[in-house]
Amino acid sequence: MTRGSPMTKLLASLGRPVSQGRADFHLHSTMSDGQYTYRELVDLCARAGLDAMAITDHDTMGAFDEWAPMARARQMVPVCGVEITTEFHQKEIHILAYWIAPTPSPLGNRLDEYRNLRWERFLSILVNLKSRGLSGLDRYINGALAKKDGPTEVALGRRHVAEILIVEKHASSLRQAFDRYLNDPLVVGIPRERIRAQEAIDWVRDSGGITSWAHPSENRVGECLPELVKMGLSAVEVEYPDFKNSWTKTLRKMASNHGLLITGGSDCHGPGNRWPGSTNIGGKDLETLLEALKKRNVSCTL
Repeated sequence: MTRGSPMTKLLASLGRPVSQGRADFHLHSTMSDGQYTYRELVDLCARAGLDAMAITDHDTMGAFDEWAPMARARQMVPVCGVEITTEFHQKEIHILAYWIAPTPSPLGNRLDEYRNLRWERFLSILVNLKSRGLSGLDRYINGALAKKDGPTEVALGRRHVAEILIVEKHASSLRQAFDRYLNDPLVVGIPRERIRAQEAIDWVRDSGGITSWAHPSENRVGECLPELVKMGLSAVEVEYPDFKNSWTKTLRKMASNHGLLITGGSDCHGPGNRWPGSTNIGGKDLETLLEALKKRNVSCTL
């Protein structure tokens, strides 16, 4: 490992107090449903004093090659990540993936297909809203149609439609856009296709990365965690802004019992209480994670 590199500094910082060596491994940019650009996220993470960061946009890794050099220039380790929407026992769970090589792979190809399905759903929602008499949507529909021939790196979703509705003055806020239009099954129409959890875990492993169960809920862990571990899950998200201390402690114990690593982050989507670094992992958790990655021959220097 190169002397003076960001990763060297991160490893060295692990010997300092727990307030040092911090990482936020759950961030969203405008590449999916976040409000900050990846450039803004890098700046905010640097201002928060983080040593490592992962932008985990939904179903896309498209911007990694652009934001990674920015993070390195600010003395942070950039981790290539993604949050994958998966299905497990007919219900949706989110799988965080880290340290993936951002090169063509079965996972990357599958995410390309999934984003195209998101694009179709996005267009369908706009058409449905237009059919209800909402004005000003033609240019967005035509713009989406113009991009039909190539897969978009942006993971389009209902939040993007909500932002359009605000611009066109059909709603005054994201909440109002959802309440008025985007929670209506007749408007949303096409159901979201979800990747099977086993497929996602396998593809991440084959792409050189590790997987973590994002924000696991109390009513599903007992049922789901043992089976996910058998599938090859590597970690569980323990540090999360909505978790009570008692649930965090329970998750830590369960992670230890199953031999799982610990991840965490702010799940920042934009301005508000979940600012970058507000929830993070550091100290022993980060040291254990990095040591485990080295033993598994996972590159920590992407």
